[in-house]
Amino acid sequence: MGLPAPRQWVDGEEPENIPSADDLNVEWRDSFQFLLGYQRPMIYVSSSSGQAITSTPVAITWNTEHLIRGGMGHSTVTNSQNITVPYTGWYAGYMMAGFGTFSTLTTKATGRLLNGSTIVALAQSPAVVIGGTEFVISFTTYATANDIYTMTMAVSSGTTSTAATAQVNKPRMAMWFAGDG
Repeated sequence: MGLPAPRQWVDGEEPENIPSADDLNVEWRDSFQFLLGYQRPMIYVSSSSGQAITSTPVAITWNTEHLIRGGMGHSTVTNSQNITVPYTGWYAGYMMAGFGTFSTLTTKATGRLLNGSTIVALAQSPAVVIGGTEFVISFTTYATANDIYTMTMAVSSGTTSTAATAQVNKPRMAMWFAGDG
């Protein structure tokens, strides 16, 4: 036996029909699309050019938006390092970055995801002299509506690449609403 056809509400069916049929049908449609991910807050950003980093953490700027929907806040012009979440709840995501070759064995690269000044995720590369390195940080975080997230990168002590700074190569970050809690 198959599933019954969905009910289509009609105005005036019942005297106590407070919400209109339009309200009920739109609410159902929007809720269903949200559950399917069509309206779920989601963002995927990257930086198309290298960014110099030093031993002081530097906020990565996002100059390319590949996907942004569901009320996620970001600007490629003003405060392009900030991502603002629209709802209170759980968010998941990842961030990744590659680095050029460091000139001393003791140099390491560190990536952090911050919610304001609170560290949400942290990763550190191994010491690398030849060929550079890349790392990925996955995270899950509980956020309050309008919290601002920033990815920062730094290198440990020592000299770095030939330009005296390390280049972050094509960093990327994705973040999506995982559910309320």
